[in-house]
Amino acid sequence: MNRPDAFAFLSRNQPMPSETEAGSSLLQTFDQVRRFFISQPDPACIPLFLGAFADDMGGGVYQLCDDLFACFDQSELTPHLADAMRSPHKGVRWWAAHWAAQFSDPELFRPLCYLVGSSSEPDAHVFALNAICAIYVSTNEPEVGAFLRRRATVESDPELRQDIETTLGIGTSSR
Repeated sequence: MNRPDAFAFLSRNQPMPSETEAGSSLLQTFDQVRRFFISQPDPACIPLFLGAFADDMGGGVYQLCDDLFACFDQSELTPHLADAMRSPHKGVRWWAAHWAAQFSDPELFRPLCYLVGSSSEPDAHVFALNAICAIYVSTNEPEVGAFLRRRATVESDPELRQDIETTLGIGTSSR
């Protein structure tokens, strides 16, 4: 694997086909590209990786990108995570919310709010709320706290509502 081939592969797969369409050889190549960029980090690969995620688990390979993203500073990841949350591809948005929960940054607050409030994003909802909670814990920003207090009053999932209330340090819900 070399840099031009790795970038070409990622560019051709925006997003990757589903697991069933991709087959194991395409997913193996994706993993080789991931390992290449772990050994030779290049921030230019970040948006291409984020744009590659399909609406599935990628045969377990997508989760391994935690190691890749850990190679970069938060400031290198954040703008690309925000962009990925606005992608027209559901899988890209879902995975961006997943990583935002792990690499939370106050700059991601607005795109995360969009995912929480969008009825077309039920799968990204949990990750987005967890990321917003993490942002609040790390920053104690009043705007983030106000959003979470409003969200706690309308959240239909009792576990998520309890997570929000725990983050805010308020009593557990009796609903």
